[in-house]
Amino acid sequence: MHQTPWKKSRTFGDLHGGRTRRRWTDNIVARTHSLPRPGPDDALPVLIEENPSRRFVFPVSVATCAEALRRLPPGHTDGLTHLWLRALPARLVVPETPWALYVLGSGVRAIVLHPWGKDGRRWIETRPPSPTLQASFQRFGGRTVRTRSGWDAVFPDPHDLARFYLEHLLGHEVGHHVARHVQGLRQNTQPRTSPTTTPAAGGRCCPPC
Repeated sequence: MHQTPWKKSRTFGDLHGGRTRRRWTDNIVARTHSLPRPGPDDALPVLIEENPSRRFVFPVSVATCAEALRRLPPGHTDGLTHLWLRALPARLVVPETPWALYVLGSGVRAIVLHPWGKDGRRWIETRPPSPTLQASFQRFGGRTVRTRSGWDAVFPDPHDLARFYLEHLLGHEVGHHVARHVQGLRQNTQPRTSPTTTPAAGGRCCPPC
């Protein structure tokens, strides 16, 4: 199988072709890239939910995420092959590790969500987070707090954290899927005389990558 080189943004970890430098967290990318292309008889998206380590939790189930996708406008998830709630070892839950990924390549178009701390906290920065990033947490009832190692995002209410996952993280990655796959298909089917339109951000509801 052809292996596409990936590029990962710092905060949200969206994967696109063209990266040449590797980082210590690249085994995250390598394992994600190992997702098999779905078969012709597979129902899409393929749903995968792993059990996180005892210190972490998924505030939403993969079934809840799939239901949220079904409520989106028609066409937004066309071509999406996988929805993966993916466990991570504790040593990789660090600021460099993305909260969510959109993977595109080798016949795979997947949204991947990573776990959060059971206590509602996750280490997000070694330096003060930007006002935009703080606002994205506050919008869903979260806040940022300073610690010895940097800054944590804290959600005291599990229901608020679930909303953050469904409306913010999942919505952001759906936006990338719309912009890079769905809109791309529409542009490819336009007559050559038609003007090229800028890909829409779709469900993106967080700071740009």
